[in-house]
Amino acid sequence: MVIDIKESKRMKKVLSMFFLSFFFCVSALQGTVHVVESKLVDSYLTILRDKTTDCATFSETTKKVAQSLIFATAEYLYFADKSVETPCGPFEDGSALQSNPILIPVLRAGLSLLEAFRTHFVGAHCGFYGIKRDEETALPTTYYRNVPTQISDSKVVILETMLATGGTVSMTVDDLQERYGIANENIIVVAVISAQDGVDVLEAKYPGITIVTCAVDPILNDKKYIVPGLGDFGDRFFGNDCEQSFKQLKS
Repeated sequence: MVIDIKESKRMKKVLSMFFLSFFFCVSALQGTVHVVESKLVDSYLTILRDKTTDCATFSETTKKVAQSLIFATAEYLYFADKSVETPCGPFEDGSALQSNPILIPVLRAGLSLLEAFRTHFVGAHCGFYGIKRDEETALPTTYYRNVPTQISDSKVVILETMLATGGTVSMTVDDLQERYGIANENIIVVAVISAQDGVDVLEAKYPGITIVTCAVDPILNDKKYIVPGLGDFGDRFFGNDCEQSFKQLKS
């Protein structure tokens, strides 16, 4: 029996596209929580969680963690087939990113992930939300917003390092949907660590949304901080008074 190699490759690609399309249809319907599973990432998270880690080490380790989040996030973006000519002949099974996502860090901690994401998604447009959580009520309030206007058909990646109650992300998503009509299926929330409570809130409120995170921790404390978590990400990344911050988390 003679096997047509080119035809075999073509059928393999068609079947791959079929199953990939089916996967994304199911994901869009049910939503996705993608937890990055890697021993190396776990070791980086351990450094971030350790309260003795200094600001410089915390910042450098965050950059390493961001890389794993980027690759996981890319699984939910749109890629097209691409053929190229290598020095040794044609390669027909390549791929190319169809369009950059819109990157939206939530100030200020979300800025810690932005540089790494922009390194991979060169030229990506960025929006910014400044949302502060009241330390007494844990309720968020918006103090700043600057978002590109033509984004309704784009994939939107919300960078929020700690997904705790889900209140901050919910406020961001609500505003994006009200102003720009972003569909749940086009929203990807990226968090270094998430609380199960926050994950449950987003899944219930926005069916079809995607959450990419390195860990899902079980509970929140009375101050609505993630436990075991790692404390206040922004304070530790930007070198604020961490000792005072640690006391507030437990008081």
